Amino acid sequence: QQTVRLQQHNSSCDSTIARLREQLAASSDDRERLEDELHDSQLEADGLRLQLQQAAKQADSVQASLSSARNEAERLRAQLSDVQQQLQQAQADVLQLRRQVDTLESDKAQLHTELQTVSDELASTQADAELERRQVA
Repeated sequence: QQTVRLQQHNSSCDSTIARLREQLAASSDDRERLEDELHDSQLEADGLRLQLQQAAKQADSVQASLSSARNEAERLRAQLSDVQQQLQQAQADVLQLRRQVDTLESDKAQLHTELQTVSDELASTQADAELERRQVA
């Protein structure tokens, strides 16, 4: 009877050993699968790090472009302000010149009137002189 018990125990041990071997094999497969997944995850993480670095470089480049654009906009605003001041000065100068032209036109009309008066007086004086000359002769 002890032999039967030993055979049953031996059989039970064999079956436990077989089950443990299967678990070990499955565990080994799981370990390999997990190691492969870890390796894939590390590769993916490296790729994402590289993408992040490239995105950071692009962000720096965009930031530099934006800064340059802001500086250019500020320069153009200052230039526009200068041009606006020059335009205002030019408009004031044009207004001043128009006033001067109006004054000169008025002076011209007055001088023309005076010239006509002097011319009329000269013609009258010449006519009087001609009349006196005829009377004397």
